[in-house]
Amino acid sequence: MELRNYTPTAGPQDIWSELDLPNEDAKLREQVSKGFSIKLFNSLASILGMQPKAMREALKIPLTTFNRRRDKGRFTMKESDRLYSLIEAFLARPIYLRGTVEPLPNG
Repeated sequence: MELRNYTPTAGPQDIWSELDLPNEDAKLREQVSKGFSIKLFNSLASILGMQPKAMREALKIPLTTFNRRRDKGRFTMKESDRLYSLIEAFLARPIYLRGTVEPLPNG
């Protein structure tokens, strides 16, 4: 049996680049104010492994409202803020899943 080194496939380094969002605060706020695109919703659902219906329900967006947003191509600022919060919750998951709090170093 031959051992081979694992080489991960190249891809985006983080969720921001994967969602084509800036990681600079001012630019990100501007996009939230303008409203995220419906494309971002679909990409985020794929990254999170969620069905679009489940994600829509988690974000408290009724189906009729979602359909209007899909036709327009954008979410409102309030809905975009909820999407942003979902991204931040996703990024915080390793902290919550770790189960233990690491002690602070004795400085």
